[in-house]
Amino acid sequence: MILNWGINMLPLKTYFHNKRRLIPSAAAAEDSNRSLRSDTDKLRSQLSQLQSEAELTRSKANNARLRLMRLSEAAENLQQRAATKVLVNKEAEARELLIQKKKLMRTLEKLKNRIKVLDELTVKINEAISLKETQLIGNVGMNPELKQAEDSSQIRFISPKDESGEDLNDRNLPDEGCIKQGQNYELEDQKSEAVPSGDLKETTSEKVVTSNDDNIISCFKDISTYEGFLEYVDGQLRQIESDLFMFVRISSLILGNEEKQMKAKVQQTSEILEDVHNIRKKIASVIKTKEGET
Repeated sequence: MILNWGINMLPLKTYFHNKRRLIPSAAAAEDSNRSLRSDTDKLRSQLSQLQSEAELTRSKANNARLRLMRLSEAAENLQQRAATKVLVNKEAEARELLIQKKKLMRTLEKLKNRIKVLDELTVKINEAISLKETQLIGNVGMNPELKQAEDSSQIRFISPKDESGEDLNDRNLPDEGCIKQGQNYELEDQKSEAVPSGDLKETTSEKVVTSNDDNIISCFKDISTYEGFLEYVDGQLRQIESDLFMFVRISSLILGNEEKQMKAKVQQTSEILEDVHNIRKKIASVIKTKEGET
């Protein structure tokens, strides 16, 4: 009996020994998860800050472009006034106007350099955003709990069309150059919520068309030269290119192998992005040629 009892105790000793070994492992895993959650929260905070900085930098660059357009128009007006003064034998006044234009051209050159710096800064911030997004997705993938929370509340795909098939680009706010007119979009959206569902589609369509026409006319009021028009178009395409690039980059990072239909949309978006990029290159070439002629 005693021998049998002693033999039966061996598995119990082994059990308690193994149990004591498992406790530190569980604690270590909990510490690792806690550290991973802390790193993930930190990455989210950094990513949010970078996105805010990118938006602010783009806003500054767009404002600088609008100012560049206005100053370019003013310089051209000074040139025309100087030519008119020469025709009526007022060389002194013409000379004064040309001096003013020369000073204005120096300001334009500084403004162009500022735009260049802001564009380069935007590229660097976007690269940092891409890096932080990759790190965040990696952290989420390493922790199933974080991944579940991220899937339910953080990561969202914005399709070019909503469930009704309406083109969401028709409801986008205009760029910073037309911000005052863009406020009308919010008012129209609020009014559309009170419209019965049967009349919503027709009413919204009419308001969007009218608002778009008014915004286009208003934005073109300050454009008096062909170069100014090209710069305006380039600014619009720049924002489109940025949005397309962001969509392609995020989609490529987190799409699964089974999502073939979504990958086809990403491929189509990539092709559109390349076309937009080529158009911007063509516009830049035309602007450079025009500047060389002057």
